Amino acid sequence: MKRIIIFIVLLIASIELNAQDKPTFGETVKYIQDKVKNFSIGFNDSSELKVDNVTIEKNGDVLVIYSDKKVLNEKFNLNSLKTIAFSNDIGNCKCGITLHDNNITFWVNDKKGITIRISNQYSKSVYNAFVHLLSAKDKEDLFADPK
Repeated sequence: MKRIIIFIVLLIASIELNAQDKPTFGETVKYIQDKVKNFSIGFNDSSELKVDNVTIEKNGDVLVIYSDKKVLNEKFNLNSLKTIAFSNDIGNCKCGITLHDNNITFWVNDKKGITIRISNQYSKSVYNAFVHLLSAKDKEDLFADPK
């Protein structure tokens, strides 16, 4: 009987830990927004133009907001990215998002990409967060609103 109780306690603890391993939609978006706001860098050394913020909706819509108000903000949908494997000058793409140096690029089609440039220390984690959002769309209930 004691072994069964210990097993049940360990099982419940394991389930809680597994649930905590997968961040919610809101937590993932907040992480991305925090890193973009605080660690976005200029697109090149001679320009101060950078991405100031991003908004991300549960339906996959992403709005990229630039620091220069003269530059039009860009909108795309994570679910509509170019997902067929293709190659370009910065590498191979299978999920619609690439990471090269500090550049996270969202491939709208074979030739057009929308880029966010993040300082090197956070570029990979922000890229992974976007890939998490993209991969989670296939798991219908991961980011579903409670009923």
